[in-house]
Amino acid sequence: MKNALKSYHVFVAFVVLVGIVPLRVNADLFDHDSGWVINDPQIAAVANQKQATGFVYPQEGTSFFSFAALPVRDSAGDPPVTIGMYQTGAFHLDGHGLRLSGWVQTENRNGLWDTGEAVVSVYDADDTLLAWASSGALTSENLEWLPFAVEVDAVCGTAYWRVDLYGTVFDGYYVNTFYDDVQLVSLPVPGAALLGLLGLGGSGGLLRWRRRTTTMAA
Repeated sequence: MKNALKSYHVFVAFVVLVGIVPLRVNADLFDHDSGWVINDPQIAAVANQKQATGFVYPQEGTSFFSFAALPVRDSAGDPPVTIGMYQTGAFHLDGHGLRLSGWVQTENRNGLWDTGEAVVSVYDADDTLLAWASSGALTSENLEWLPFAVEVDAVCGTAYWRVDLYGTVFDGYYVNTFYDDVQLVSLPVPGAALLGLLGLGGSGGLLRWRRRTTTMAA
């Protein structure tokens, strides 16, 4: 056990060098190094957002992602419109998966919910899609934050990950879909945590255990 504790301290520093590139914090949305790719001007990082049913405030912290900064439809009777943003990052470790989590809020107008969707995907070095997972349609009652989580296996040959956040409007002019505290963490190979604690898993096992307990900032 003593050797396992010594190894733990050594690989805490090692993780910082080889771990997954984290999702950036909400407040960095418009910074040149934010990492988010946004093609829709309706998406912004805000401190609050007014909608028909009231004001939306952060689940935690001082800002969140709003998909309702500007209207996206000219008429309330137009077909549904989906907008979104994405981020990618290098993935250096084969054999375990990724977990995307966060909080989502949507608006219910006249029995028609705006929706969200969170997708995490992994690709090889040739940009071939290897695996992906979706949250499916995400909805909440008005002004209520709900947690979501999506997990995907990072198969052998994974070179990078991609996270997509979507919002869709079904009634009204705005995509009243909001996200907060979006995080991405790696998942351990089954049994890696136990081996790491016992000092039997080598650097790989302990590294995976440490990454499972380290939260990536959104």
